[in-house]
Amino acid sequence: MTNIVETYITFGVQYKENPDPRYLDEAHPRGMYGTGYAVIEAPSRDVARDIAFAIFGQQWAFDYDTPPNEEHAPAGEILRIAWLDRDALSQARGAIEEAEASEHSDGFDDVFDARDALADVVRSIIKGARQ
Repeated sequence: MTNIVETYITFGVQYKENPDPRYLDEAHPRGMYGTGYAVIEAPSRDVARDIAFAIFGQQWAFDYDTPPNEEHAPAGEILRIAWLDRDALSQARGAIEEAEASEHSDGFDDVFDARDALADVVRSIIKGARQ
């Protein structure tokens, strides 16, 4: 199993949680804001930084290996990007394929069973990401 680290990404104070529509530079392109931070789970801080650049472009300020203190980020965690290992991805992919295939079946029970199974997989992934 891959060792996962959490990297905390902050955004500049120029980005407001509720930007004034008259000032476009107050709005972050991905909806982030300066009083909160994102957590990126990855095998290393370098990979987390690569993910930050891929998602936020250059619209982020700093990366840390510990959460920013409440004084600097009173909104706390506003986004978490979880790292999924191959098994979790494979399980999710299989459940999605079953759900899609059931949409073409004749019975509603097949559709509901497949969607319930997909929901169970998603719940287990979310639970695993939080541990």
